[in-house]
Amino acid sequence: MRYVLPPAVRQAVLWTVRDYDRLRLQYEEIVESSPPPPDGQPSAHNPRDLVSERAIRVADIGFKVRAIEGGWAGIPGEYRVGIWDNIQYRIPFPGDAALKTYKLWKQRYIWNVAHLLRWW
Repeated sequence: MRYVLPPAVRQAVLWTVRDYDRLRLQYEEIVESSPPPPDGQPSAHNPRDLVSERAIRVADIGFKVRAIEGGWAGIPGEYRVGIWDNIQYRIPFPGDAALKTYKLWKQRYIWNVAHLLRWW
């Protein structure tokens, strides 16, 4: 099986993975926050449903976070730190394995995340 994605999908996955820390923080903030207390004023004719909006945002962000974390399935543990550092911080792969090996596992990780995000 070839783990090749179209360039646009590959770049979208890379930027989503690079956004992992912010997504994780935003997810935790939304889950832990509470709505402001009611001010006693009558509500508008068409009020926004803040609970539903938060639930939708939590579901969307949680879906992305789970896809990024779930993409590691099948990737050997000894390559994960090198792949993560290369994607997140653009640090060159460590010299403990061949460059081609790291590139292969990175390609599979990106493909796994794209598949879990249902982008491919």
